[in-house]
Amino acid sequence: TNAVKNADGTWTVGSGSKNYNPLALMEENKSETVWKRNQFVGKTALELWKGLVWNVNYSWSNYQSTYSAYNTRNSQLEGIGNKNGQATRNTYFGREQTFETYLNYNFTAGKNKFDLMAGYSWEEKKNNDGFGLSVEGYYNDDLGWYNMSYAQTILGVQNSVQSGYLEKVRNISFYGRVNYSFDSRYMLQATIRRDGSSRFGKKHRWGTFPSVSVAWRASQEKWFPKNDYINDLKVRAGYGVTGSQASVGNYSYLASYNTSVYPFGISSGNQTALVSSTLANPYIHWEEVAQTNIGFDASLFNSRVMFSFDAYLKETRDMLVKASIPITSGFEDTTTTYTNAGKVRNQGIEMSLHTINLTGELGWE
Repeated sequence: TNAVKNADGTWTVGSGSKNYNPLALMEENKSETVWKRNQFVGKTALELWKGLVWNVNYSWSNYQSTYSAYNTRNSQLEGIGNKNGQATRNTYFGREQTFETYLNYNFTAGKNKFDLMAGYSWEEKKNNDGFGLSVEGYYNDDLGWYNMSYAQTILGVQNSVQSGYLEKVRNISFYGRVNYSFDSRYMLQATIRRDGSSRFGKKHRWGTFPSVSVAWRASQEKWFPKNDYINDLKVRAGYGVTGSQASVGNYSYLASYNTSVYPFGISSGNQTALVSSTLANPYIHWEEVAQTNIGFDASLFNSRVMFSFDAYLKETRDMLVKASIPITSGFEDTTTTYTNAGKVRNQGIEMSLHTINLTGELGWE
């Protein structure tokens, strides 16, 4: 067993590579992250006419994240102990806004029941706006990261000056929905969305995504047998298309560059140059997922047994994937260029069973 400290007060070090003293790691290397967030949410609803309600929602929030770290002059971390103290501090900001307004209209005409909705939403996010700094060469460890000008230099620290880049993404949607039922037997729901995203080029930012579903509650028909065996039976079918942009970043359709060092020209030494990291592709667009479902729901034995069955066909098309860039193009280091390619089809069945076995003081489902 090794002692915690040597006779001269310095920390002991275990044998082997990177076998640090755990207490030294805790005492000589400190870090913290402070997260601050302000948020405002407002909602209102106004009945314009009987059954016609206008809704307005707005939310706003901003945040600040600050990371601070200090490795003392006695740190055992590899490459740190000879820095005479090293401090890092960075802070990043962000802001989000969402506005939504929509109308709901519900009315009944005889055995016909209608539920109509139409709306608009707007969302904007700004993230990754910030900066940071790493310094080294402290006279002592008294101030740590609280006074970074106390350090002697920022040189010799890799990536000593840090910077984020402001990212802004905006999503706009127009949408509508119709729900209709006749005598609680025949039901129809139809929706349509028109979504736009700034993650795509100007000519391909918008996508239209419809869906429709129908249902027939056969147990409400006059001819359906009335008994305790089958209490409710509903047959249903649906088809819908949804859009996805989750696979790409905020500026994936644009060309981007990083800096690197290369040996250029006849002068000695290396030169800093721009290196392509993403090739422009203004033609990428929404990834689409189309799904068809057919199934039924049954309630049996005085609603003590509920059974559901679904058969589905799901097809993902125009998938957003990273493009394979041939090395002969000269852009072999370009690894984050996206394109719409590929198709995936899934099909299968799903079943669920829910039973109520005991009721009363002792329940079991």
